[in-house]
Amino acid sequence: MNHTVRIGRRDADDPANDLYGIEFEEADDDGKILVSGGIQPVCPDCGHGHLQWAEAGYVPYHRICDVCGSHWDLHPMKYIQWGDDHPWTGTSGVTGCIVDVADMDPDPRLPDGITHAELLRAALEHGTEPNGREDQRIASACWARRARFYG
Repeated sequence: MNHTVRIGRRDADDPANDLYGIEFEEADDDGKILVSGGIQPVCPDCGHGHLQWAEAGYVPYHRICDVCGSHWDLHPMKYIQWGDDHPWTGTSGVTGCIVDVADMDPDPRLPDGITHAELLRAALEHGTEPNGREDQRIASACWARRARFYG
């Protein structure tokens, strides 16, 4: 393996004041992946911190848990229902076109074992937002994997 991951070491209940100052340990990649409704998931390492924006000095969508300090790379997904009698749609990773969620899997953007159907279920459980017309809705979900550091 030519990369490591950063697993937070902070043992606390409250968010830290400085995300970038939270201690972590470098470790071999354990392959941990999370799936969540919404776009600010709970950290699976500590179980109560949230993955916060931390792109300063890191790649886009880099996140750090505000409690334990674990580092993650977040992949947000949005799904839309254009009206009450229409299926949920999303942007296909294969064609880049808007297609029915039922037709989006398999998708090379997603890790093995994760499907758009699973992400949409998590998004709907989290709740939806209106999108323009009264009968249109947007649902957000995300998946994340431990951020990988090479060098």
